[in-house]
Amino acid sequence: MKQIKNVAFIAVMLCFIANASSLKAQNNKNPNGLPKYQVAIDMQKFFSDGIPNKVLFKINTIRDKQIKGALRLGVDASYFQKNIEGTDDAKNYEHWYKEESSHMSFLLGYEKHSKIKGLQIYYGLDIKSFWGNLNYPPDEAGDSNTTFFDLTPFLGINLPISKHFSTSFEAGIGNTYNVHKYNSSSFDPEHITKHTYFKSQIKFPYTLSINFNF
Repeated sequence: MKQIKNVAFIAVMLCFIANASSLKAQNNKNPNGLPKYQVAIDMQKFFSDGIPNKVLFKINTIRDKQIKGALRLGVDASYFQKNIEGTDDAKNYEHWYKEESSHMSFLLGYEKHSKIKGLQIYYGLDIKSFWGNLNYPPDEAGDSNTTFFDLTPFLGINLPISKHFSTSFEAGIGNTYNVHKYNSSSFDPEHITKHTYFKSQIKFPYTLSINFNF
């Protein structure tokens, strides 16, 4: 399953890169020849889980023939449904169980670029919001929903590989406020337990990405 995820993700990204390169060749409106956009793929969990940690779309700020910074955008969403059916006669199946979960998250950030002794250094702030819920059958406990907000100041270094590719390393300090509500009773749907917490964590690395510039 992990290999299928890897192959599918690589195929999608290769198609995207091919289309973006074609568009760049056909319509380059930037007289400085600098890339206007970047797709940054965080590879930290790619080889273990088959999917990247996050994928960011960046819009570069270009002034005085230099990239001064970039707006960072990210979105993630999923939906999962589990159904269990059973039979007593090996023919007629009946619905026994249903479980659903979904989540959505958004990331908005900005990075400011600088050069120190020839190195491409940048720093900035990411703001991330997350909403998720898990639903069990009406007669079972376990329904929950989670909301969190995260502020992460970061410092990064960008290493060019070629005209269109580069790699980046970022370290950050994540500050997360989380609200989790949980129905712990199968008899009373109004019996809700609420948990709130704040967590501050050094993220080293925060991002380890392969970037495509166009």
